[in-house]
Amino acid sequence: MNLKFVNRKSEKRFLEDSYKKGGLQVIVIYGRRRVGKTELIKEFIKDKDAIYLLADQRGTAKNLERFAKQLQEFFSLPPLKIDSFEDAFKIVVGKVKKKKLIVVIDEFSYLIEKDHALASVFQFSIDEILKKTNIFLILCGSSIGMMERSVLSYKSPLYGRRTGQIRLKPIEFKDLKSFFPKYSMRELVEAYGILGGIPAYLKLFDPNVDVFKNIEDTFFIKEHLFYQEPEIILKEELREPKVYFNLLEAMAKGRTKLTDISNLAGINAKDAGSYLNTLMELDLVERIYPITEKKPKSKKTIYFIKDNFFVFWFRFILGNRERIERGQPEVLLEEIKKEFQMHISKIFEKVCMEFLWTKQSFPFTKIGKWWSRENEIDLVALNKQTREILFAECKWQDKKVDERVIKNLIEKSKLVDWNKNKRKERFALFSRSGFTGACLDFCKKNRVMVFDIDSLEEIFKGDQKGNG
Repeated sequence: MNLKFVNRKSEKRFLEDSYKKGGLQVIVIYGRRRVGKTELIKEFIKDKDAIYLLADQRGTAKNLERFAKQLQEFFSLPPLKIDSFEDAFKIVVGKVKKKKLIVVIDEFSYLIEKDHALASVFQFSIDEILKKTNIFLILCGSSIGMMERSVLSYKSPLYGRRTGQIRLKPIEFKDLKSFFPKYSMRELVEAYGILGGIPAYLKLFDPNVDVFKNIEDTFFIKEHLFYQEPEIILKEELREPKVYFNLLEAMAKGRTKLTDISNLAGINAKDAGSYLNTLMELDLVERIYPITEKKPKSKKTIYFIKDNFFVFWFRFILGNRERIERGQPEVLLEEIKKEFQMHISKIFEKVCMEFLWTKQSFPFTKIGKWWSRENEIDLVALNKQTREILFAECKWQDKKVDERVIKNLIEKSKLVDWNKNKRKERFALFSRSGFTGACLDFCKKNRVMVFDIDSLEEIFKGDQKGNG
């Protein structure tokens, strides 16, 4: 299997369908670094006529030189000297006329970052030079903020020119088995809790050794990509990386409320909100509130690091880099092991949520957490139209879940103020270590769905439905 294209079927289908259309097509592809944008493009163009330019940060003139060489080689032309992208596109149109040709500008964000006028140059090229052609133009970028501001936003000269866009997201948990075919379900959850769904990261873990050996062979090596990766991403993407760094570190230490995060980060709470909004735009942070809230109240809003790789790095690596450099990996690894299962317990909730979306025991419309004061329910799924509600607890622990967990969940469900006395209730338990006999008897009698880690694996394969 080609690991680079796990779970990219919908994006590939969209590109293929767009390619079949007549006339000029302008597709914008963007997403965080190493998520697989370039591999998706190369897979799409591999059997088609295409000119591909991977832009760099040396400015317009140097990139035009390289683009001219691409045109020279593709069209078998004598050496070209091109002064502008308009001239380059005129050459392309003159040679292909009405034929279909893909033109890819990869890392387009590098170009417009160095030369803000280029957005207008490409607008003119699309409107006046390419509009009556069958050119398939792909503009791809890794700077999410830059692509959204300079290409997709209403204020951009390129606004309204695209015929489609793909914001490429990390792959889902269910696709990790393709990267780690020998891993047990538990090991897959642990790997997901370290690397998230970034294909480039997943490929750097050895599928033949366990996750702790992999941590030692990657995060503990100063020269390895993982050692400074979040730092580099923040510096490339943001103007004040230190501020964002402090906010992420505070969240990694367990702070979730705006005031607590800002206090630990040493930032005014009024300013912290806008910084956190930027991190949310980059898909690094998520803001959540109780799933049953009709109008989110600021007092109940909490923030989490959304990206599993960033959570792991900020929690376990950042504060320990001095120890790594002094050559104390064994001691550090033992300390990580002590807190690791607590870290993975939060990741397990994400896996269970993905499972519920996949299984859809009833057609719910949204899913999330619920809390009020001292009470919390891991997952609650709702369907407003049918007034159905599902309550679920996710236990990542060494001991089997007993009947007290489900009885406690039923009691907590009574506190959830949503269509009371009019709703149809469902319950589910997820457990890494299984269930006691008494718990299983209670759940069977009360039609509670139960899923241990093995049944989860089968369900992700699509081989069976649920128990209960």
